[in-house]
Amino acid sequence: VEILKSTKPVITSPALVHNQGFFKNQGLYTKTDLEPEKLIQLLKEIELKIGRVVVERYGPRIIDIDIVWWSEGIFNSDQVKIPHYANKCRPWVRSILAEIVGEQLDPEIKQTYRSMDVMPIHKIDDFFEKKKKGEKISLLTVYDYSFARILARTSLDSVLVGDSLGNVMQGNESTIPVTVDQMIYHAASVVRAAEKALVVVDLPFGSYQGNSKNALDSAIRIMKESGGHAVKLEGGAEIKESIERILTAGIPVMGHLGLTPQSIYKFGTYQVRAKEEAEAQKLIEDAKLLASIGCFALVLEKVPAALAKRVAEEIPIPVIGI
Repeated sequence: VEILKSTKPVITSPALVHNQGFFKNQGLYTKTDLEPEKLIQLLKEIELKIGRVVVERYGPRIIDIDIVWWSEGIFNSDQVKIPHYANKCRPWVRSILAEIVGEQLDPEIKQTYRSMDVMPIHKIDDFFEKKKKGEKISLLTVYDYSFARILARTSLDSVLVGDSLGNVMQGNESTIPVTVDQMIYHAASVVRAAEKALVVVDLPFGSYQGNSKNALDSAIRIMKESGGHAVKLEGGAEIKESIERILTAGIPVMGHLGLTPQSIYKFGTYQVRAKEEAEAQKLIEDAKLLASIGCFALVLEKVPAALAKRVAEEIPIPVIGI
């Protein structure tokens, strides 16, 4: 086996079993006459010579050598599967493949490895950059320190502290009773655990509708007292003034259209919204408005897929489905 190229080391936190140290990962581009099954046998022998002892799957190990790519494409046997399953689900693997064989196509999904390499989100501008690059953005809702700690160990781009905590954490039938104080309490818990994740916090019902000064006061309190990085508001043209006033304070705003749970008593149902032409057209107009006044991203909740696709193509900011 001849080593032709090696990548820079990539440090990652352990997956699945967390009571161990960080991993150092590196890619080697090699030339060999061995078939994949013979090569994997050789690699396992090397692991044993170095001192690997398997005690617990995904647990601590001194070394782990895998074959993630093969110039011939796909190979499947009881001993080895190529491409490796981690190619597409682990950012550091995609990064290594992008560095070594970036212009090669993954034989399963027919995309170049360079196009599958992803950038992390550390600041608001990164949302725009990921959209420009055609990269997906991952965001999950979290309400407390413990779950935020779990998500902090993943490659998740961002987290939302949602006012859906009214349903999930408090057992209410809607999000209506949630207060600004409660949002601050939960958001502060998440921020303490979220590490590098960008934290977006919902403004709850009654804290911004119909009164732009109240909206700004609520957003400032959430930012100052929770440590969050941005706020999310539900609605379009009817809350334009509130969004604009919040933006004047330098507070990033994420929009939210489609099914807006704070309006549940208006809708009367949690079913899919904007199925009719008139509502769909208003949603498109509202999406363009939110993008034009300065929202950095838009959440579309429970709308037809074709409509979401159209919105994503027609506005310059990222669109996140829920």
